[in-house]
Amino acid sequence: MDCLRPFGKLFVNQKTLSSCHSVFRQFALEYIGDVTQSSLLFSAYNRRMGQLRTDIMEKMPAKIKKDHMNSFKQTTLSQKVFVQMLDNNCRHSFMNSMLRWNKYETPIMLDQDFEAFMWAAEHRAFPDQWQVLEGIRGLNANEKRDQHRIGYKKRHVFFQILSLIRMSNFRLLAWWAMIQSTANYGWGVGSTASDINAYWGNTICSTSRNRRLAGMATNLTFHYRSLLTNSYLRQALLL
Repeated sequence: MDCLRPFGKLFVNQKTLSSCHSVFRQFALEYIGDVTQSSLLFSAYNRRMGQLRTDIMEKMPAKIKKDHMNSFKQTTLSQKVFVQMLDNNCRHSFMNSMLRWNKYETPIMLDQDFEAFMWAAEHRAFPDQWQVLEGIRGLNANEKRDQHRIGYKKRHVFFQILSLIRMSNFRLLAWWAMIQSTANYGWGVGSTASDINAYWGNTICSTSRNRRLAGMATNLTFHYRSLLTNSYLRQALLL
């Protein structure tokens, strides 16, 4: 018992979740195979992480209120416009990728469009919810150590907001969910596994997906005929 290390002192001066986790990883590698020391290290780490999470929730500038979650049902005009424009953009991008010849490495949505919608969600449509979800992740844009995490953490928040919108009303953002559902089908994910994820809003059920794809295939000949006609006309004009 004399050789047991007081690991609690290692985490006392750690003020953020990331720094606390870095210290834990460093010493966890040192004590691999030592069950007693590893258990004490994990206990001290877990205790400090709980304290930091409690401090983050207490200092969070935006408190979680019931109306924050209810507002995912489009209670304001800016939210309605955001949802409609995003779903229309996803519908156009999805149909364009299915009915036209595109390179496989081309993203289904342009980067500038994605950044514009993400900015609109943060500053116009869901600013309070964005602040709450960002605070839960312990993201502090003012700290230098968090600068490299801002981009992908904001994308986490953005996609979580879209999923919450879908969970509040499954009729919203159907074409956005259609993209992931079709990707799952292309990757060989079974209908049962894909339908389970539909509960969380990021996909639609296989029945709805097949119905939408069937509707697109109904006029497939017309779409290709018009596409080829326009292509030949452009070539003729160039000649």
